[in-house]
Amino acid sequence: LCEIDMSGILPPEALSPFMDEIKRREYQRKRRVKQ
Repeated sequence: LCEIDMSGILPPEALSPFMDEIKRREYQRKRRVKQ
């Protein structure tokens, strides 16, 4: 699985439906790094 940060390409309103998912994955990734 490859995640690409599209925030630099797409306008914020294009990402807004996915913000919850993006934040959740970011949180999970940071938590995994700490372990």
